[in-house]
Amino acid sequence: RDTFTAMIETPCGGFFRRTLNLQGGEGHELASKCMPFKDRDGVVRYLIGLSAIRSDLHLSRYDPPVQDISQISDFYYIDVGSGIPDSLPALPPEGVRPV
Repeated sequence: RDTFTAMIETPCGGFFRRTLNLQGGEGHELASKCMPFKDRDGVVRYLIGLSAIRSDLHLSRYDPPVQDISQISDFYYIDVGSGIPDSLPALPPEGVRPV
């Protein structure tokens, strides 16, 4: 099962840090958080995320297709009261400050 399915099945958040290499050779670090949300029937059905991206970062256009390369460099689950899946650690490692 993938990370996003695990975050819905065991309602929890997730923190992602990605390294983005633009086709012009620039490298940037992006940070994102996802949190679970329930539908009207109380079933966790959605993950809503927020990303921190520099305002002056000009990503490649989507036409023609993107040539930028993104790689996840860090990830951990965030326990919001229901525990976390067994596959990865909870909360940031000691000394790491999330965005």
